[in-house]
Amino acid sequence: MRIIPYLSFNGNCRDALTFYAELFSGTIESFSTWNAEAIENIPGATVEHIMNGSINISGFTIAGSDQFGDMYAPAGNVSLMMDLDDLSDAQAKFTILAEGGQIIMPFAETFWADGYGFCTDRFGIMWQINCTGSKTM
Repeated sequence: MRIIPYLSFNGNCRDALTFYAELFSGTIESFSTWNAEAIENIPGATVEHIMNGSINISGFTIAGSDQFGDMYAPAGNVSLMMDLDDLSDAQAKFTILAEGGQIIMPFAETFWADGYGFCTDRFGIMWQINCTGSKTM
């Protein structure tokens, strides 16, 4: 059994998943687009939008799709946490993710990590970037 985070996007799924795959040195597994029949009653959806997409980062799958109207709700109570081994890499990835988004907790040393930051990226996805480093959780 695997748990696969499935993210909802407001028309920019392809851009977001491609961005995450590049940022975390992952690979794109698939992008399937909506077909004309499926989107017939979904205002704003086109056949170019993603019905289902997935990427792989270090053997871990993240999936997502474009959602429209009442189907779409921004992330609110779930975030993705990446635990990185290198402090400067963690800081750099946090900075890139936060660009165009919102910093919830600036990247800094904490009692549990050499570096930790919490942000919402420009796609509306919440991220926690952690580098335990010399500390143990």
